[in-house]
Amino acid sequence: MVRFYGLRRNRLARLEQASVSHVPKPDDVMWIDLFEPSPEDKQAVEALLGLEIPTRQEMAEIEES
Repeated sequence: MVRFYGLRRNRLARLEQASVSHVPKPDDVMWIDLFEPSPEDKQAVEALLGLEIPTRQEMAEIEES
């Protein structure tokens, strides 16, 4: 699941989206919440941000160091 958040009336608020392929304008997004994302969700967010999201294993290795 992917949820996008941005500022509304000086507060962080959830931004509506039709699907992960139809996201709010990137300039409006301040926080992206990925909760157990599907491979398609992860791929779409990586394309939107232009970066690679680490796997759970990669994150676990970082946390241990």
